[in-house]
Amino acid sequence: MNNQYIRIWAVTIRTYILILIVILIIAGLIYDFFSPVFIINENIEGLLTSLVQSQATIMSIAIAITLVTIQSSISSYTPKLHDLFRKNPDLWIILLIYSFSIIFGLLTILFHANEQQFVIFYLIMGIYSVIVFPVFILNMFNFLNIFNLSKSLINSLETAAIKSDFGSALQPTYEIIEYSCQRKDISVVVSIFKEMNIKMLISLDELEDRSEQIDLINDYYRYIARCINQAITFCQDVSINPLFDEFFNFNKLETDRYGLLSAHLKTALTEFN
Repeated sequence: MNNQYIRIWAVTIRTYILILIVILIIAGLIYDFFSPVFIINENIEGLLTSLVQSQATIMSIAIAITLVTIQSSISSYTPKLHDLFRKNPDLWIILLIYSFSIIFGLLTILFHANEQQFVIFYLIMGIYSVIVFPVFILNMFNFLNIFNLSKSLINSLETAAIKSDFGSALQPTYEIIEYSCQRKDISVVVSIFKEMNIKMLISLDELEDRSEQIDLINDYYRYIARCINQAITFCQDVSINPLFDEFFNFNKLETDRYGLLSAHLKTALTEFN
C-alpha cells in the first residue's frame, strides 16, 4: 500500500472516528442533563432485536450497492478499477462498524439485556451506524465520479511499473479515454491528460538516467498520440483543441525542465498520419 492509500485510509478513518466522538459527547450531555432511567423489560429487548435486524438489512444494502456499482464500473471502463474498489476504505470501515454493532447487539440481547450500560451503549452504536450510512453513500458517490476514478487510477501508478511496462501500466487509463471519446466526453480526456502530465513529470524527476527519461518521454508521446487519434476518430463534431493544448503544454514543460529533445514530439505527431 503506497503513500496515497495510506493518506486516504487515514483521512477516512479520522472522519468516522470524529463522527463517533461527536455522537458520544452529545449522548453524554443528554444523559447527564435528563438523567434517563431505562426500564428493562420485554419492550427494550424487542427494540434491541429490531435494531439488530435493521442494521443487518442496511449492511446487506450497502454490500449490494457496492457490488452492483463495481460490476457496472468495471464493465463500462476498465477491469483495473477492481483494485481501486478493493482498496477503498469506506466499504471496509462501514462493514466493520455494522459487524461490530450487530455482534455487540446480539451479545447484549443474549447475556446483558438487564444491564443498563450495555443497552445504552448499543443504542448509541445503533444511532452511530444509522448516521454514518449516508456518509458512506456520499463518499461512494464522490469516489465513483469518473474524474475522481481517473485521478485515483493515475495516482496509483508507480514509476517502476511505468518504466518496466509502460503499455500495461497505462492501459487502464487508455480504456477510460477510449470509452469517453466514444461518448464524446472530451472533458474527461482533458482531465486525464492533466493528471497524466503531472504524473509523468514526477516520474521524470524520479528517473536519474537520461536515457530512461528519453525512453519514458517517447512512450508517453506515443500514448498521447493514440489518445488523440481516438478523439479525432470519435469526436469529429466536438472541439478537441484542449487536448492539443495539454499536449503542447507538456512538451514545453518537459523541454524546459529536462532539456530533452523536442524532436520526440515530432516523432509522436507522426502517429496522427
